[in-house]
Amino acid sequence: VWRATLEHIIPVSPAANTNWMTDFSAEFRAKYTQRIGNMTLLTSKMNSAASNSDFAKKKVHYAKTLLGLT
Repeated sequence: VWRATLEHIIPVSPAANTNWMTDFSAEFRAKYTQRIGNMTLLTSKMNSAASNSDFAKKKVHYAKTLLGLT
């Protein structure tokens, strides 16, 4: 049984050394992080693995999911 969780594509707490901090302003992150368009379904295990990584690393996990991405 899979448990679907909501994954924030732009992380709520991005790591300091990630593209989220260098490519997106604090204002942009504050405006878009909690929006539905910034979320997708992942299993809890994949969500933990994707964590607060750069988008390039997150895409690897997104490609492996069997849940429908929106």
